[in-house]
Amino acid sequence: MKRSNSKVSETASNAGSFLWHGPTWMNRMGGEMPHQAPKQGESRMKKVLGLGGLTMMSTAAIIGSGIFVLTGVVAKSYAGPGVVISYLIGGVVAVLSAMCYMEFAAETSTTGASIVYSCKIFGKFVAWLVAINVLIELVIASAAVATGFSGYLSALIKNLDLIGPNRLSNWNGSTLLYGPGANGSMLAIDPVAAAAVLIITALLVMGVQEAEWVQNCCTSLCLIAIIMSIITGAVYSNKSNWADFAPMGFNGIFRGASVVFFAYLGFEMMAAAPEEAVNARRDVPLGIGISVVGCTILYLLMALVITGMVPWQQINASAPFAQAFKDRGAMWMSIIVSFGGLAGILDTIVVTQYSMSRTFVMLGRMGLVPPLLSRVHPKTQTPIFSTVFCGLVSAVLALFVPIGELADLTSLGALFAFCVVASAVMFRRYYQPPAMPRDMEGFTGREGAPLWKVLIPFLSIIGASLGLAFSWATGCHYGAYIAMFAWWLIATVYIAFCLPVVFMPTKLPTPLFPWWPSATVLTTIFLIASLGPTNWARWGYACIIGVLLFAGYALAESLYNRRHGPPPPRAMSYHDEQNYEAREGSSKAAVASMDVESGKAIEGDAADAGDALGHDQAASSK
Repeated sequence: MKRSNSKVSETASNAGSFLWHGPTWMNRMGGEMPHQAPKQGESRMKKVLGLGGLTMMSTAAIIGSGIFVLTGVVAKSYAGPGVVISYLIGGVVAVLSAMCYMEFAAETSTTGASIVYSCKIFGKFVAWLVAINVLIELVIASAAVATGFSGYLSALIKNLDLIGPNRLSNWNGSTLLYGPGANGSMLAIDPVAAAAVLIITALLVMGVQEAEWVQNCCTSLCLIAIIMSIITGAVYSNKSNWADFAPMGFNGIFRGASVVFFAYLGFEMMAAAPEEAVNARRDVPLGIGISVVGCTILYLLMALVITGMVPWQQINASAPFAQAFKDRGAMWMSIIVSFGGLAGILDTIVVTQYSMSRTFVMLGRMGLVPPLLSRVHPKTQTPIFSTVFCGLVSAVLALFVPIGELADLTSLGALFAFCVVASAVMFRRYYQPPAMPRDMEGFTGREGAPLWKVLIPFLSIIGASLGLAFSWATGCHYGAYIAMFAWWLIATVYIAFCLPVVFMPTKLPTPLFPWWPSATVLTTIFLIASLGPTNWARWGYACIIGVLLFAGYALAESLYNRRHGPPPPRAMSYHDEQNYEAREGSSKAAVASMDVESGKAIEGDAADAGDALGHDQAASSK
């Protein structure tokens, strides 16, 4: 009986260790162990991004992905002029989430963003689920935005009449291939979208500086087009178009908010850039804050302009601003908008491909994908294998797959990642595993509460948020809303006043704690519930596939351990980037000391040479 109990205990311990540390067999086959920061002697990505470059990167992804199109789509299909409120809600959720990201970003110097943040607190299994959602978000976003590029290009060519009248009257960017079949079955492919993705991929392979230069040019052009659209559109606006402000009620506004949240994914993508930032701990949080607030203001102004220019029922969903200016005889503005839309879409492709490749770099280091994808080329100092792999996947999807129906999954994947990061910010303040070293910066020295005392209110916040969100989505009695909100409120109050704080970030702590991250969990889950059962089912299937893949990793780990022995014991730590920073600091100190020594040696040689010259001159005078 004791043997069986000890065996069960050992199995449970091994399972828990695997859920925290993750698989090692892929890395051990190459003669190393999983790691999250560049190893000593390993080629590293070049640090070239400053505050301006990081802010432009985030701004490019936020405004480029839908400011000229998404606004009109949501206004016509969901919210009417209330799209302004939809953007305001999305902006509030983005600001809440951004502050949680900024707390972690101020402590992190490696790539990976939400995957690294969740791994620090919840281990590699949760990090793997976040990675699945982030990759779905990035792959679909890249392919969906690329298909919009061909549509804008066709509209621009028609407006400029570059290929003669009526030559492209029916072309919308896609090419139809007709195959055999009684009804003449056909397949729409988009070679222009695929070519755009491949060109951007080649640019990223060449180097981050080259891609940053192109991106900054495109972002500047896009911002000029936005500002001109706001000024010119305000002249054509009519207040009567705002009379029926919320034609589909609050349900339409919240549904629109969950859709427009797609536009705010850029700051999460920029959070993958710390390893290539010159001063990551300062510039990444600042870049996130500046871009989110600034782009929210631009979105609100653009939403007011388009709903003021055109009655919401008459908005052209595919090209709202370009068509609105064209109908009013301002063809020059329609052309400027088309150029701005093309530039914004190229911006988004650059950032999504960049973020996707860096995500695979971190997953390769962690042992969750083949380590080949984490290798950095010593000459270009870019992860060529992961960049090319991501470019090919996105190009194939943009070429063949009708991606429009899956676009809502990008918002759902990002919202899930934001919810996990907010949960991690809140959880780590009140609980640290006993095996965690207590000499790390930020520990308060207080005795923490037992795990179950932390889990009960923590899970209550998540459960109350789910109950409130799905009560709203299914149209329950208002009493259910009050009960769920009261549950959330009581759990947050208990955490705020009854649990001892065992960890306090020293760099950039989230304000109004724990209300801020708790509100982030509530709002992100609320927007997830607004996306509807079809998207919940698709997201559930993706998560199930992720769990099965992780279970396959566990089986492979077990078989590898039986043949080659178990991996060496690993101490629990937040991140091995501290060793990376220590190595960086020691190497810089070594270089500095070498410079000092070489300087002293040069001075000594010069003094010796001067003495010798003086002796020679004295001898010659004699």
